[in-house]
Amino acid sequence: MAAGKDIGPRRPTPDDRAGPREDLAELSRRLRVLEDEAEIRRLVSRRQWHADAGHGGPGVPSWQENGAVETLGSDIEEAPGLRSRDPGRWTGVGLSGHFEGHTRSPGRERSAFTRDRRRWMPQMMHFLTNEFIEVGSPDVAAGRWYSWEPATVLVDGRLMSVWIAGRYEMSFVKEDGAWRIAEMCFQEIFSTPYSSRGWVECPHVSYGPGQIDPQSQQNQSQSSRSTP
Repeated sequence: MAAGKDIGPRRPTPDDRAGPREDLAELSRRLRVLEDEAEIRRLVSRRQWHADAGHGGPGVPSWQENGAVETLGSDIEEAPGLRSRDPGRWTGVGLSGHFEGHTRSPGRERSAFTRDRRRWMPQMMHFLTNEFIEVGSPDVAAGRWYSWEPATVLVDGRLMSVWIAGRYEMSFVKEDGAWRIAEMCFQEIFSTPYSSRGWVECPHVSYGPGQIDPQSQQNQSQSSRSTP
């Protein structure tokens, strides 16, 4: 290699540079993708919020064992704006056999899955991580997340604290200018008891500054003042 030869990135020549219109179009495209990703992120957050809040509509789909597919019903008034107009699909993979047979009935009737959800799973909180969203076109997108979920479930007649870990894969479509969930698959990796007292036996511990003994606070204050 000749001494002094520039080995850095080649500087664009006037012929390489796009014109103002092309630059503006590219910036507009990139901005649209960022806005689409943000809207999809809010949509998924709303879906999980409805699920955790205990709504029995599309926020808690009627899964069956090992990949059985259920078409969303029409009871969308509890969580409007979540799903696409065409019935989307909600799939559960690796779930307990006790899900089997509990599909939502056509129309506005509900199955035991949604009607009794507060009894067999009265508490849950979804935490989604490792987000990946890909906007494939102006009206089609896909995403995936890991899910970590502490929950309270009914097992053999008693409530139990459990950890549930899994993966979500979702597809989205844009309808009337807004993103909607078209399909969702949850793959359960494990659901295991929380081997401690847990939040069922002890839903809240009393913590905070008031836990510090007043005498202990006074001794600590005196000790800090006497330290050279």
